[in-house]
Amino acid sequence: MSLSLLAHATGIAALGLSVNGLVNRCDHTLRRTTSVASLLWTLNNLLLGATSAAAMSALSATRTTAADLVHRRGAHTRHWACAAFVVIALAASALTWQGWPTLLTASASVAVSFGVFYLAGARLRFVMLVSALLWSYNAWLIHSPEQIMGNSVGIAAASYGVWRTRKSAPQEDAVAPLAERQIAPALRAAPFS
Repeated sequence: MSLSLLAHATGIAALGLSVNGLVNRCDHTLRRTTSVASLLWTLNNLLLGATSAAAMSALSATRTTAADLVHRRGAHTRHWACAAFVVIALAASALTWQGWPTLLTASASVAVSFGVFYLAGARLRFVMLVSALLWSYNAWLIHSPEQIMGNSVGIAAASYGVWRTRKSAPQEDAVAPLAERQIAPALRAAPFS
């Protein structure tokens, strides 16, 4: 199998896993599929010569797996784990610096670090959406059709995931219950003909 074919295959497989996780309502499934997809994106980036992006993808796989493992533990454990991954992301970015693309992928990594350790549902998927937007420039720069398609589909899937999880879990939105308590009595009292 040629390296070019392997790069395409890893990109397509990573794309499928990424989309599956983003549209799924289960945060555990999102973390699990994102971990495996990140390993495939790591290989894809290495095959394309994008070392900084490969480092960030490898970090993503490790971080997402760690977040899933410490999800039910105390806040203290999550704080230290998140801080460690932010420091590692910044160090990896400094060591593999390739200009603006590195700054964007590092920003995405820091945002997702916070997201996977502290957020759930629609908010977590929104952070994934922002991450896909930041990674889009890197994909365009290294001319990876799978990553360009992956980020485009990832943006669409994350947008759908945000909508789907907000629709199925309105209790996540702190404003919705307050608005409902204030508006519902007025609607009951209003005469409708």
